[in-house]
Amino acid sequence: MTVLVSFVGPVSCTFDAVCPLSLRLRGRERGAQGDTALVDLAAPLLDAMLTPLQDAELEAPLDLFDRSSHNTPRTYLLNIAGKRRAISASRLMIHRDLRDRMHAVIPPRSVRIRTKLFWKLVFLIMRMPYASALLLRRYDG
Repeated sequence: MTVLVSFVGPVSCTFDAVCPLSLRLRGRERGAQGDTALVDLAAPLLDAMLTPLQDAELEAPLDLFDRSSHNTPRTYLLNIAGKRRAISASRLMIHRDLRDRMHAVIPPRSVRIRTKLFWKLVFLIMRMPYASALLLRRYDG
């Protein structure tokens, strides 16, 4: 078995039946400077995921990646507190949320007070029907 993602601490689980990748696991990744890992699966919701998850690991058999066809349902194992749960999923995406690192390296750009006031005024005017019609007529081309 190969560990794909190892979470440390609480892991949130969300399910959206409309989305193609309906099941999402989100939590801090173990040993990756505390980055947030996101795992999206095209899988049904398990009863074990309705309770808060803690210290979970997602595993896959090593021969799983040698098979053809990326749409074939595959079985992944989710370890939750020493208990293994099998998840049958046709697709899997693992990605890392690097927003915290990005914000630490690239500071937000400050906006001048004149610019903020200008846009507040424009949006205030757009709330009034006659003023918005005047603006739209003026700049509509």
